Amino acid sequence: MSNVFKPASPLSEPRTINLREVVRQHQTLNIQEEQKQTKESILTLKKEAEQLYKQAEAKLKQTEADIENMIVQARKQIESEKKQWEQERQQLIEQAKKQGFEAGFEEGESRAHHQYQQIIDETRSIIDLARQEYENKLSDSEMDILDIALKAAEKIIHLKLSDQPELFINIVKSAIEEVKQMPQVNVYVHPSQYESVMEFKQELQTIVDGNGNLSIYPKHDITENSCLIESPFGKIDASIDTQLRELKSRLFRMFEEARSLENE
Repeated sequence: MSNVFKPASPLSEPRTINLREVVRQHQTLNIQEEQKQTKESILTLKKEAEQLYKQAEAKLKQTEADIENMIVQARKQIESEKKQWEQERQQLIEQAKKQGFEAGFEEGESRAHHQYQQIIDETRSIIDLARQEYENKLSDSEMDILDIALKAAEKIIHLKLSDQPELFINIVKSAIEEVKQMPQVNVYVHPSQYESVMEFKQELQTIVDGNGNLSIYPKHDITENSCLIESPFGKIDASIDTQLRELKSRLFRMFEEARSLENE
């Protein structure tokens, strides 16, 4: 009898696991989750922007109410001082008549006229100050609203670029167009966007004229949605943040110029 033991049944065949399919399914789930989070972030930012705008609008209305109240108080003060002046004027006239001196009467009349003119001058000064304060606060509120709107727009633009990478590619294309006649064009983007930009390498290469060479590099010391172009022509910063800062600067400069023209 043989001492060799044989298995009771044949070994089952090895099972093959498709690793690529597992990775692909995992990536699909990650992408769907990221898209869901991005959409939720966009909705949250939109709500924040609307809330900030409502706060700025409420601040503007409160400022207008404060200035209107100042003007009402100034008018009340005018009426009160007018009545006081009339009373003092009558008292001075009666006093001069009782004394029976013409000089005393004229002095009282002159004094009353001087006091009345002084009240008028003070009243005009109060109204001018109130009007100037109103204009200053109104201008400040408009600047606040503009700043809030630009910040909200900046957040929404960054989310849109993350959700739709092709939008960032259009920015890169526009930047390359500026130097397409150069023999060497180097494009620098954030490492997180390097792979997606490289997928359009051939399309971007067609923008460069003739035998020009296009190179794309990741750059760690720049922010997402940044695009730097280097060529013999020089450097071009086509980053979203840079363009938004330039837009903000132009808008505020135009606003200041318009306000200066109104004050002239």
